[in-house]
Amino acid sequence: MRPIALSLLQALQNNAITTIAVCGVDTDACVMATALGLFNAGLETFVVSDGCASSGGQEYHEAAIKILKRNIGEKYVISFSELPAMLF
Repeated sequence: MRPIALSLLQALQNNAITTIAVCGVDTDACVMATALGLFNAGLETFVVSDGCASSGGQEYHEAAIKILKRNIGEKYVISFSELPAMLF
């Protein structure tokens, strides 16, 4: 996994962004690496589980979601319907 780009972290800090939601393709690779990098950088990081998928199939997606719940916390893996409440 590559570390989060310093330019991304600087842009978030420069704009006083401390909470971020992550979604995308491949839950088990890009999404996980991005979420863990942001979390490790000290940002409040949410993963929108139903906004993610894996080209490896549902089994890989579900495994990644399970790992993310363990590593960033279950309350930070949310569904799309929970996203508005997270923002306010």
